[in-house]
Amino acid sequence: MIRALALFLIAVFSCARAFCETSVAMAQFGVGSQVAPANLLDNFDDGVNPNFWGGNYSVFDDATSSTVYHYDASFPFAGAKSLAIKFDLPKPNDYGGVVVALSKTGSEDLRIYKFLEFYVRGDADNLSMKIELHNSSKDFNHNSASVYIKDYLGGGVTTVWQKVQIPLIDFSNLDSFSNVTTLIYTFENNYNRNNSFLNSGTLYYDDIEFIP
Repeated sequence: MIRALALFLIAVFSCARAFCETSVAMAQFGVGSQVAPANLLDNFDDGVNPNFWGGNYSVFDDATSSTVYHYDASFPFAGAKSLAIKFDLPKPNDYGGVVVALSKTGSEDLRIYKFLEFYVRGDADNLSMKIELHNSSKDFNHNSASVYIKDYLGGGVTTVWQKVQIPLIDFSNLDSFSNVTTLIYTFENNYNRNNSFLNSGTLYYDDIEFIP
């Protein structure tokens, strides 16, 4: 009987240990998700929300524009998939884009990072976009900042994958990087027309990360 009790206790201990180890892994990485480097926001290979930091993706546009996204497996920069954003801005003043939440709890402290980096290509040459960072500051004059990708690619997005590396100090209007909430990719009809960029197309993104 003592031997049977000992075997029972060993079995219970083993199951409890396995459960704990599985629970820790699930808490750290999520069921079915990938183990990602801490700097990597998303590589899109799993093809689902949320990103590795816990934030979700959402779209916005006005009454006459259209913006949609999907996970595309046809031509990723690396891995299995990339993020494809299709936009159409048929009228002056049209706009649209995709909001990337950086956290499921509200905001992220980006003060240890120096660069925003990602890879991008288009389904055609001569595409562009605005890249924005927003924080949770109550000062509405300094809770957002933006740059345009042409300043980092020298002519806009093409059909070839290119690496974009943006110094975070270029988002100089932000009053703090300790509470950044969202990364936003925005498309604007007026800007595109004034700079001879296309007002419809699809852009593909891969390996978005913040670099220390």
